[in-house]
Amino acid sequence: MSNSLAKYAQIMFAGQLTKALFQGIAFIVIARVLGTNQFGMLISVLAICGILSPFIDFGSYHVIIKRLTHGETATIAVGEASAIILFTTPILLLTLLAISSLFYSYPIAVLLALGLVALLFDKLLSIFYALNVATDAFSTIAYFETLIAATRALLAWVLYLLDGDLLTWSALLLAHGVATLMFISVYLKKSTGAWYFFQPNLNAIKIGLPFVWHQTRRQHESGVG
Repeated sequence: MSNSLAKYAQIMFAGQLTKALFQGIAFIVIARVLGTNQFGMLISVLAICGILSPFIDFGSYHVIIKRLTHGETATIAVGEASAIILFTTPILLLTLLAISSLFYSYPIAVLLALGLVALLFDKLLSIFYALNVATDAFSTIAYFETLIAATRALLAWVLYLLDGDLLTWSALLLAHGVATLMFISVYLKKSTGAWYFFQPNLNAIKIGLPFVWHQTRRQHESGVG
């Protein structure tokens, strides 16, 4: 048992280290290509998405782990969590557009692309991670996180070669998100039988509200600090 835990810890550490390396490379390349104004626009849009993010899935990552460890089937837990995300995404995308139109004049195409990536694709990806955490498949998480970071670093290099702008980067991220979504959808369907046809479960939302409160409070505290 201790040997397995040590092995998992080594895999996760190596994965996080490699992920951080790729993310650092991508950050430097993107900042250099986009320049101050467009990079600032990117960061501000992602910051707004970060504020809205807890209200997309209502803590589905933690709720799935909790439900599976209490013996519920992955089909129902994953299906209902996916339904919550798909139900709330259009509402919060409209909220993102409304906030941005009030304070900024960002292109709608950029907002929609970045919003879909941050509010939909990344949240559905978190369901994939939650399922693997609940089943102790930590190596799968480490490998996939590294793959995601590596492909985004590759896309940053493509942006550099194209001498692209923020719209180009948004389009590249959106294409990457669609490809990732297709993969995890097939994975979830094969491993759990779940598909995106369940109705949102109000009880699952109720269970997730403490996680939403905790995350929003952390965001507030970090912002104040």
